[in-house]
Amino acid sequence: MNPNEQMQRATYFRDLNLRGQLLLPNAWDAASARVFEHAGFPAIGTTSGGIANARGLLDGEIIGRARMLDEIRTIVEAVRVQGLLSFGRDLDERMAQTIDRGKAYLAAGADIVFVPGVVQLDIVSHLSRAIGGPLSVMAMPGAPDAAALFAAGACRVSLGNTAMLAVLGALDVIAKNVIRTGAWGSIEQTFFGFSEADALFRSRP
Repeated sequence: MNPNEQMQRATYFRDLNLRGQLLLPNAWDAASARVFEHAGFPAIGTTSGGIANARGLLDGEIIGRARMLDEIRTIVEAVRVQGLLSFGRDLDERMAQTIDRGKAYLAAGADIVFVPGVVQLDIVSHLSRAIGGPLSVMAMPGAPDAAALFAAGACRVSLGNTAMLAVLGALDVIAKNVIRTGAWGSIEQTFFGFSEADALFRSRP
């Protein structure tokens, strides 16, 4: 990718974020990236936790910078849509730290502040107003839907590693069903299909 194309992609992704109400999936390998692209998402992020877990590692920079960049490069090259390369003692202290850091990121030139783990609508609303800039949150089980989070003040909602963990949950169900019954019903329920997989991977960017 030449510098001009890289700049165009960066500008496009920045514009998507600043436009707001961006629902962003997060891929952990080339296959999941292709599935998200095929579903019609305009951009795809990566999930450090998903990438690490899929390779038998814990999240938290254990995988190493060079290997992580290789994994991200594989994901980026698999799709045509744009790729995306402290805790307080109580809620009040965590909120204050989050606000201070968010403001610092924006002052340093960041376009958006990512606050994972926050999905309560009143807190999202408060952070959005207090930070004074675009706020990104991460979906998780039990969280309000995207429309509610956008209405509360989030400009982007990403999936993080939740889709990857949902796939692990489905695989756990399949594995237990197969070993218990010797039948394939659980596979048939969500089977993607041989021809669909061939079509997904046949074309290259």
